[in-house]
Amino acid sequence: MSDIRTTFGASGTVSLSQFYRGGSLVPNVTTNSSVSQSGTISLGSFTSRTNLVAVSYDVLGGGGGGGFGNQEDEGASHSGETQATAGGSSSLSGSGFTTITSGGGAAGASRSISGGSPYRYGTAGQSSAHGTGGTRGVVQEDSVEGGAGAGAPSYAGGNATGNGAGGGGAGGDLSSIYDSGGYAGYGGDAGTQKTGTVNVPYKSTLTLTCGAAGAKGNGPWASDGGNGSPGRVSVTRQYLSGNLTTTRTTSGSQTQTV
Repeated sequence: MSDIRTTFGASGTVSLSQFYRGGSLVPNVTTNSSVSQSGTISLGSFTSRTNLVAVSYDVLGGGGGGGFGNQEDEGASHSGETQATAGGSSSLSGSGFTTITSGGGAAGASRSISGGSPYRYGTAGQSSAHGTGGTRGVVQEDSVEGGAGAGAPSYAGGNATGNGAGGGGAGGDLSSIYDSGGYAGYGGDAGTQKTGTVNVPYKSTLTLTCGAAGAKGNGPWASDGGNGSPGRVSVTRQYLSGNLTTTRTTSGSQTQTV
């Protein structure tokens, strides 16, 4: 009886009736399928049983913001500009395993694309398994795709959608007889992703931390980049009665009992 008490973390004086499968001490998992859920219960049914629950996870960092594109002065910097930021790290922590961390995506560099094909277009943000990267911005004064007409593509980079994707990089500017051109921006990277399964003590607590979205780059003489999207943390507890899934898709933390 002492072995059973140790395995399932019971303390003090106990009786077999406290060890029904699916109760407060014995998890309702495949390894414990021979343990009764009600009625008669025997010591023999506890041979090689466990207090661990298999938990599958999917941890994705936040997407990086897209860089801005200069409207003039080529790749020169200007007072008041703000560079895009990287996405935040996401993590899963708890008892019985090493904390699982997925880094956020890198920010896209601003006013950095001097050429390219198409010429001085931004680059799209990187998509993730759970999100779509922001669209690229077109170059200003492009007679084919740009311009101010209704429905014309945007000079600005698009915001990422879903989770863990990078924001789009903004388009640059073509030179003219009136002003110099400007360099375009790169899209942000998607967050890194880790998946797998860990065995976690029954009734212990998991902490799910979701990384923030990377912010877009912008400036007083620039087309804005696009914002990245926040990370994602999902855990599924595997029980005989059915799997239970918890998913966090906004920045911050929450806890979940196994």
